Amino acid sequence: MAITLHGDEIYGLIDFTGLSSDIKPVDNVKTEANYYELDTGKMWIYNAKNINPITGNGWWELKWD
Repeated sequence: MAITLHGDEIYGLIDFTGLSSDIKPVDNVKTEANYYELDTGKMWIYNAKNINPITGNGWWELKWD
């Protein structure tokens, strides 16, 4: 499945949806962009300056307890 871009660059509301097997984008992605995995329901947030040692990039899984 292809990753879909949602939102508006003017207001910085860039969000992505796709499958967990899709490679999350890292080029030209703004900090605080969100990625929602349609098949797992997981939500991710991006921070280019804070590299996640598990993913090897700026995507961090959001977890609620």
